[in-house]
Amino acid sequence: MPCIAWRFNGWSDPQVYFRDHSGAAWPVDVAVAKWHEAVGIDSYDIWMSTGCPSTSTGKHCVNVYSQWYNNNSLAWIDYAFDPSRKFIDGSVAVHLNDRFSLAEDNRSTVCEELGHALGVGHNYGERDASCMGQTIPGPDHPFPGSNDYGLLRYVVYP
Repeated sequence: MPCIAWRFNGWSDPQVYFRDHSGAAWPVDVAVAKWHEAVGIDSYDIWMSTGCPSTSTGKHCVNVYSQWYNNNSLAWIDYAFDPSRKFIDGSVAVHLNDRFSLAEDNRSTVCEELGHALGVGHNYGERDASCMGQTIPGPDHPFPGSNDYGLLRYVVYP
């Protein structure tokens, strides 16, 4: 199945701004900085009091929220995409559940959910040191891995 991706909108790489509404326990800024190292897409962290860039500028905005959600999910993203499998502006949001917040896992959880919001799926293959890895047992890795960067560069945003 083809990936879901952001439109380039006239930029050499899609521009995605993560608008951080989360609490201090969730290191969104750190995860955004690590995803920004990927070639093929640019990620920026903005504070919740900063407005999202206008879609007329060709930039995309993803709101990142944390609160106590009364469900059994640690985190998830909401999104919609069009028939060409491009994210629809204004439909993508990341939700981090304070109910299950554990300091040692929050960095990898944020990294994983932001990766999904950029178009990266879970890595079920080899044990890459990656927050997108789905290998059990083992420690959660707090950052994207080389396979994640390669996927963004060569598959999602060639």
